[in-house]
Amino acid sequence: MVYNECMSKTQICAERMRQLRQERGLTTEELADELEISPCSVYYYEHCKHIPNIIMLIKYAIYFGVPADYLLGLGEWAGIHGKWIWGIEDKYQCTNCGKWTCVDEAMDKPMYSFCPYCGAKMD
Repeated sequence: MVYNECMSKTQICAERMRQLRQERGLTTEELADELEISPCSVYYYEHCKHIPNIIMLIKYAIYFGVPADYLLGLGEWAGIHGKWIWGIEDKYQCTNCGKWTCVDEAMDKPMYSFCPYCGAKMD
């Protein structure tokens, strides 16, 4: 039973990785360049041929600005300005680079002290 549940989450992860890439209008080659991996790796992740490791999940989560739990199929994310059901809501835009990061609802501030994209201090 646990095995089947894990395999189901793996398929959800693959679908979400593909969906996020397609929503941004990126090819597998373009995303591979951004994440510094091979286009084959992107294809394998998106088609459930390889399971991404924790480092790759973090890269995807930061690049697309979604919680890793969303990629893992453990919750839902309601769009770029939407709400994460586990205490993360809206998004915070970095004043330095303009990219979006998550806001911690409980603390009412950005989840990160420094922008995960450019390293600027988040206020």
